[in-house]
Amino acid sequence: MMEGCIDLARMNIIPSGREFMKEVDMHQLKYLYRKEKNVKAKLRLLAAMMRKDGKEFPEIAEHMQIAQSTLSDWLKRLHIDGLARLYDKKKPGAKPFLTYEQMKGLRSDLI
Repeated sequence: MMEGCIDLARMNIIPSGREFMKEVDMHQLKYLYRKEKNVKAKLRLLAAMMRKDGKEFPEIAEHMQIAQSTLSDWLKRLHIDGLARLYDKKKPGAKPFLTYEQMKGLRSDLI
């Protein structure tokens, strides 16, 4: 393990094997993996399958070429919130600089 890294698995925050995502079995994860079209969700499912198979954080992170902190974030979300967290939450964008009326006026000026 790399120096300075926190192994969350050792702190029992994210279990492995059957204890990881108890409500979902390996067959379901494999089925969802095969059907998934979203690349990020597919990577998260792959990480979940490896954790469910009992693999440790450093091994999964190295195999997937991702940071252990990223892996921890993914697996924690999946373990706590379930499969709904395969996908990123939509984040609101910045408020528009121009008001609706200003945009309308600009549009009419440009056309």
